[in-house]
Amino acid sequence: MNGQVGGAFVTFTNRTETFNKSFRLSDNAIVYSAELIAIKLAIMYATEHHLPVANIISDSRSVLLAVENPNNCDYDIMEIKRLLANHDGIIRLFWIKAHAGGFRAMKEQTEYAKQATTKDAIDIQLAFDIPLSRNY
Repeated sequence: MNGQVGGAFVTFTNRTETFNKSFRLSDNAIVYSAELIAIKLAIMYATEHHLPVANIISDSRSVLLAVENPNNCDYDIMEIKRLLANHDGIIRLFWIKAHAGGFRAMKEQTEYAKQATTKDAIDIQLAFDIPLSRNY
């Protein structure tokens, strides 16, 4: 949005929003990076808060397929795999079609990500971000 990329994740407990985190990436970022970072932050949140079960729902099929691929050696994907392996509980990753409607968590996440693009300050500076061929 406006040439800027934002991301977010939202937590719910018993259908009530309990936490949200939004971030603006550097202007050279691509949406794939925002989706990847949001999933990574959600996993870190689940671990830091000792959640026994966490369901992470994303509309980024490309990131989820990359995580699922045992041959993907991308550094950020490997970091997500490491975080998942080190979590003491259960973390399940789910894909939902973007803009499918009817799913409140995704609507909230999308709104927070859009709001993040209007921030003056960059929260996460990426050295560079070019779309590379993804192994999935």
